[in-house]
Amino acid sequence: MKIIKIFLASSYEMIEQRRLFEIAVNRLNKKWVKKDMFLELFVWENFGDEMSESGKQKQYDEHVSSSDIFVLMIHKKVGDFSMEELDTAIETYKNSEQKLPKVYTYCIRSKDDLEADDDAKKLERELLVKYKHYLTYHESFGDMKSSFFDQLDDLTNTDKHFSFPDMSPMIEEKVLYIKMILLTNRKNAAEPFYRKKIERLDNEVEVYDEAQFFEMVSYSGMAKETMARNYSFKDAAVDMNVILPRQKPATGADYIGDDAKRADSVEGTINLTSNLFYSATSFYNSFQEGNTVYQTRAQDLIKKLTFIVDFASLPAGTTMHKSLPVARLLSTPYPELLAVSVIKDGIYQVEAAGLSAGQKVEFKFDIDWSKIK
Repeated sequence: MKIIKIFLASSYEMIEQRRLFEIAVNRLNKKWVKKDMFLELFVWENFGDEMSESGKQKQYDEHVSSSDIFVLMIHKKVGDFSMEELDTAIETYKNSEQKLPKVYTYCIRSKDDLEADDDAKKLERELLVKYKHYLTYHESFGDMKSSFFDQLDDLTNTDKHFSFPDMSPMIEEKVLYIKMILLTNRKNAAEPFYRKKIERLDNEVEVYDEAQFFEMVSYSGMAKETMARNYSFKDAAVDMNVILPRQKPATGADYIGDDAKRADSVEGTINLTSNLFYSATSFYNSFQEGNTVYQTRAQDLIKKLTFIVDFASLPAGTTMHKSLPVARLLSTPYPELLAVSVIKDGIYQVEAAGLSAGQKVEFKFDIDWSKIK
């Protein structure tokens, strides 16, 4: 939650206006908390009565110095403490690289109602002489409140410090586990294991190899939707099953697919109801001689990726590899090699952190196809 601190300075005579200002802040907070931003208001009534080692006014001044916005609101009186707080705010602003706090000075009276020795008149002269700053007059608290909150709204659009946080959910963690279930060498005229009907295609494929992709994505916040994509080379077939959130089975473009009904591609927008996404995808004929690469793509910024490929249940799963697989982060201008861990014989893992949207991680396997029947 992004917190914007507002310090409101005024004399005791404006206790009712301070109360109304606090109500206005609270009402705005009901809207802004939904945008992950909160206005924290400091008025002197909020401070406890206990003794402060450095003095209560020093405590107030410390809050002024750490504020993002300072508002001085006067009517007829301008107390010494209010002036000290104003001086602290302006000096802090002048010495701040970010030019904070933003300082607003309001007098809730008509300018025509002032006399030469009026406190507001004195303050106006002092502001001009010391800081070349004008006191702003409003005939009513309602006018002053509207002016201030309109300018506050403008700040959220014009000043990065006051802009609303980007609430696009980040992927905290993505885990992709690929388990090879069946594998034969199609080039050796091997017979298919079986025929599989893919509902979204309303067609059957002969299965020479099969891999299950189990993908779990955990978002940093409540995500509205995610894009589910899986591709393979042209002779393969892909069949995706969204488990969480459960999607109604359908065919064609209404499900995970496209109008062309390509066998080697599934793509679609998934409406989420939580910060989790889980799917199980079957790849048929996607791992053959000349195409022994598995990839995963970052849909969004990913804090942590864990990518596991498991051959251990195949008859030759622990002996079919000529060498350790090569894992790379595909980014421009040059791919980056990633460390590969061997969980056990035939099971390989790679981890990556801080992936940008669109980046890919690939596993490339060096297979001894003579050991594959």
